[in-house]
Amino acid sequence: MEKERLKLAEYNKKGIPMLLSVILYWAAMLGMQFYINHPTTLALLYLCGTVLLFPAGYLFCRLMGINMLKRINSLTSLTGLLAAGPVFTAPIMVYIYINDPAALPFTISTITAVHFFPFAWLYKSYSYLYIPIAIILLVSASLIFLPNHQFAAVPIIMLCCNVILLAASAAELRSGTVPGTTRDLAK
Repeated sequence: MEKERLKLAEYNKKGIPMLLSVILYWAAMLGMQFYINHPTTLALLYLCGTVLLFPAGYLFCRLMGINMLKRINSLTSLTGLLAAGPVFTAPIMVYIYINDPAALPFTISTITAVHFFPFAWLYKSYSYLYIPIAIILLVSASLIFLPNHQFAAVPIIMLCCNVILLAASAAELRSGTVPGTTRDLAK
C-alpha cells in the first residue's frame, strides 16, 4: 500500500491543481469584499463560489497533464471520496447562510481545513497536517478578535495558508522525498 500511496501522490502532484483552485477562490472572495458591502450578498457569493472549486481544479489538472478520472491504483477511488467530502456539508453551509451569513467565511474555511487532514496520510505529507491546524487556529482567532471583519480576515488567512501549503507540496514533489523519510517517490 505504501508504494501505491506514493505513486498516487506523485501522479496527483500532491493536490497542487486543487490547491490552485482554492487559492483562486479565496482571492476572488477577498476581491469581492471591496465591491460588495452587503454581508448577505457576499455570503451568497461565497456559497455559490464553492460550486466552482471542483471545475476549476479539474481545469488546472488538465493544464498540468493530470487525468483526474484515470485509475492509477487501488487508492485512486479513495482520493475521489476524500475530495468529495465537503460536498456533503452543503446543507450546513446553506443553513448558516440563512441564519448567520457573516459566519459563512469561517465555516467554509474550517470545512476546507478539516478536508485536508486525510490527505496528510494519503500523500504522506506533514504540510497537509500542520497547515490545516494553522488555518483552524487562525480563523478561530479572527472570529474572536475580528468578528466584524470576517469577509476580509478569513480570505487573507486562507490565501496565506494555502500559498504556503502549495509551496510546501511543490517542494516535497521537487525533492522527490516524503518529509521525515528518505524514501524516494520515484521508487
